[in-house]
Parts: sequence; structure tokens; C-alpha cells
Amino acid sequence: MTFVASFLKEDRPRRVPWKRTRTVRRSQALARRMGSAMQVDLLKGIRRFKSRIDPERVYQAWLTGDYSKIIGSVPWNDMPADLNKGLQIAGTTFEHALDLGVASLPPPVRDGFRLDEKNVRIRDFIATRTGAVYSNLSDSSARNIQSWTNRYFSQALTPNRVAAGIRNSICLLPAHEDAVENYRAGLLSGGMSGRRADVMAGEYADRLLDYRANMIARTETKLATNKGQLEVWRQGADEGLIDREKVRKVWLVGGADPCEDCEAMEGARAPIDEPFMMADGTPVDFPPLDVHPHCQCDMMLDLGDDSGQDGENTEGDDDAL
Repeated sequence: MTFVASFLKEDRPRRVPWKRTRTVRRSQALARRMGSAMQVDLLKGIRRFKSRIDPERVYQAWLTGDYSKIIGSVPWNDMPADLNKGLQIAGTTFEHALDLGVASLPPPVRDGFRLDEKNVRIRDFIATRTGAVYSNLSDSSARNIQSWTNRYFSQALTPNRVAAGIRNSICLLPAHEDAVENYRAGLLSGGMSGRRADVMAGEYADRLLDYRANMIARTETKLATNKGQLEVWRQGADEGLIDREKVRKVWLVGGADPCEDCEAMEGARAPIDEPFMMADGTPVDFPPLDVHPHCQCDMMLDLGDDSGQDGENTEGDDDAL
């Protein structure tokens, strides 16, 4: 999908914003609060995992010239335990979002609704998202280590340099790993000592790691809030309390500076069991799934009545949960 600078958006026609209900605003507040907590715990977990890397073991593997042994010197099996606290927050967010979804139902439906928290869709969603984050972080780390190794394989490096390079690459995006090494090379070419360049490269890697943790946290908590509410709507339809033929899920653009693709989806509607169709033909069950990282879009339920919305009170300050 195409992304454009914000100043280019001024010339584009804008849709009339869809009215945000109390539940939507509470969902946004939930995602912000839980996203901040998840970012903090993810960073702690990643740094704890990186501290488990034994510099001497990594260096001895490096001396063999065997890439598989270099990869094997990193204790990957410890990653799930180290990241578990942070990733549990996504599950907690999902549980709160289920409650918000129930609150969004009109009183006659809400009174007769019984949420099945053991529903297979709920269990599968939490397991799938947790596994996806683990896989993304470990896979990108392995690619980064391979890239770093290929870059320096023929050079004689000190144990500290090998350990620092491997550690810096853990959990970064591949482009960020390249940026760290390019930054270090620039410092060296400017006359900085290798020791000082290593320290500054490590600090730069930490800032980029913070960026990635923020991206994961914001994306996963927004996924959880939207999926939780959608699950309530689908269960309500399963129980015959919501008319699948009549109701629609509505795309609500979020964030201060949405991308062009998301902005075009403001007010888009789709049956609750069918995907939204984006302008480029991409099917999206709910944002930000398959849209892009950092997407902050929301959804609400359109009951198909004259107001086109769920009829909730839209007055008052709802940032506090």
C-alpha cells in the first residue's frame, strides 16, 4: 500500500467523520493505556533475553566460522518466558475489549447476551497473536545475525565486538540492524575510537528497539480491542440476538495522521462475517489486521436503524476506563 507525507493530504477530499460513540472512545483509551504498559514490559523482556547471551559462548561459536553454531549460541528457548509478561497484556486487552463489545450492544440485546469466553475463536486468536509476535521477533533476529555475520565473517574481531554486534541485532527490524551498523561505520570513518563507536551504536540500537516495541504494542493492543468487539457481535449473531443480514461493522479512522489507504476507509461498512475491501483490493477482517503496523483505526457496530449507529450516549469524557 502507498503512504504519503501529511502535507500531500491537504488537497484530498475528506469524508465526513463517522460519529464516535462512548464505547469507541473507551476502546481507544483502552488501547492507549494497555499499549503503553505492553511496550514497557516488552522492552524489559527483550533486554532480559539479551542479557542471557553469553559473550564467550558467542565468540567461540564465531571462531568456528559455522553460522549454525553462531545462531545456536543464542538461548532462543528463553525468549518466550522473557516476553511472556508483555504479551499477556494483549490477552488482557482482548478480555477488556470483550466487555466493551457487550457494552456497545443495545439494552434488549445486551440483557439477553451471554458471552462465551471459552469460544474457540477467542482461544485461537490469543494463541495465534502470541505465536506471531514470538516468530516475528525470533525470525528477524536470526536474519539480522546472519546479515551481521556475512558482513564481518572474514574479519578478525574481538570478543566484545562480536558480542556487541550480535546483541545489538536482537529483535531489531532488518533495516534497523543495517542502520546501526552504518551508523557505527560513519562514526569510525569520522575518527571515533572503536570502543566509543560501539557504545554509541548500542545506544542507537536501544532507541530503535524502543521504536519496535512501541510498534508491536500499539498494533497488538489495537488488534485485540477490535477483535474483542467483533467477537461479541458475532456471538450475538450466533445467539440470534443480532440480525446478521441487517447489522454492519463500520471502519473508523484513528490516529492524528492516518495513512492515505486508511483515511479512504472512514465510514466503510461490511457485514460482520465478511471482510472490508480496501481500495487496492486487500480484504481486511478488522483493522489493523493486514493493514500496516501502527494502524490506530477502530470499528463500531451499525445496527441498521435510522441513525446508522448503535444509539449510545456520545456525550461526556470517556478517556477514563
